[in-house]
Amino acid sequence: MATLMALKHAQFDTPAVKAIYLDLVQVADWEADDPRLPAFADRFVSLIEESAKDWQDYDSAGEFALDDDLLDAAFLNALPIAARLLELLEERGWTGWTRLERIDRATR
Repeated sequence: MATLMALKHAQFDTPAVKAIYLDLVQVADWEADDPRLPAFADRFVSLIEESAKDWQDYDSAGEFALDDDLLDAAFLNALPIAARLLELLEERGWTGWTRLERIDRATR
């Protein structure tokens, strides 16, 4: 956990990653059918792509004793927009939440 927390703190030094987290605070109370959600997903994807290396560092920082499915389930249960946001991210070529991954369009 200490390694993961150090990585998260380092991510906050990246403006795009910091913006993602700040945006998530603002949309946390939106409903899944909020008409602003698709535009938020566009911005979120832009920020992910701008800072892809910083998100990928999660994978290369070592083995974590965390369960991605458990953390994803917590996200889905905590935010009304979560399921719809994941759908919108997938439409834009990304999957996952705890471990964001680019979808290979050739295999879809």
